[in-house]
Amino acid sequence: MIPHRHAWLLFYSLWFIVFALMVAIRVGLPSHPDTELVTPAYAAQPRRTPAPTPVPTSTPIATPTPTIAPTPAPTPVATPTPAPTTSMVVHLTFYTCPPFCPGDTMANGQPLSAGDVACGYALETGQRFTFNGDEYVCEDRGGGPHYWVDFWKPTYEIGQAWQAEVGVTGTIELLPR
Repeated sequence: MIPHRHAWLLFYSLWFIVFALMVAIRVGLPSHPDTELVTPAYAAQPRRTPAPTPVPTSTPIATPTPTIAPTPAPTPVATPTPAPTTSMVVHLTFYTCPPFCPGDTMANGQPLSAGDVACGYALETGQRFTFNGDEYVCEDRGGGPHYWVDFWKPTYEIGQAWQAEVGVTGTIELLPR
């Protein structure tokens, strides 16, 4: 905090700084005293060649009649129908009881039970898929990445053994809904 008796000094210092900035912007920053001003070559010089004057002729000039060619219609290109995605590489994780125990409510409102999975948002709720020969349905959500499936396991030890067997990424086969 500045004492009141020195407030005028702050006010005039700020005023001077603002004034100096305004002058520098308007006039330009000072340059070296030995530099010469350069007049640009394009600065307001008179036209050196006179404009040509039209010369009247007695014979008319034949001008071709313009014809408008029809614009060719673009050839339609058949858009390829995308092949349905039947498989997808996803991150694999597991969740256990506790903290997520059978009977707890999933994102779809149903109670959690054995064999349930939580999926990332690359998969819609209700999407059926197979992984390692078993069929699953995305009925829950979680905080994983976009391409991700979280399998419910009854205990942490079972989940660890399963994760060691399948790895951290895997391919799921999508099934029709």
